[in-house]
Amino acid sequence: MGDSSGSVAGHQKGYSEPGMRRLSGVYGTRLAPLGEAMLIGAGRLTARPESRKIMLVLTDGRAGCEACDQSACHHAKQAATKIAASGIELVGVGIMDESLCEIVSDTIVRHHLEDLSTQLCKLLGRTL
Repeated sequence: MGDSSGSVAGHQKGYSEPGMRRLSGVYGTRLAPLGEAMLIGAGRLTARPESRKIMLVLTDGRAGCEACDQSACHHAKQAATKIAASGIELVGVGIMDESLCEIVSDTIVRHHLEDLSTQLCKLLGRTL
């Protein structure tokens, strides 16, 4: 986590490669279709043969969309309840935003990116 490379499907890319240089110019709205993303991830986990399934929800924004934040937040809460009821353990990491705590009860929030990798390792160690 401390290096300057990204991994895509097992291939390491350095930030100097054409696709990675563009990332510095990407700015988000700090809104995420979180419920939908969680349901997609849960579907993929459900198909896996392992008996224990853990979903790590990592976000730097709140559940929302340009049209209706309240509806998106409600949808994310319903998705989290459905996912937990299916036996998938939910663990959350909010990055400089605490709104994930309302959706995933086992959530840590990091306000300083420098300690994100250390805290994420601690969280995963505690969970596993």
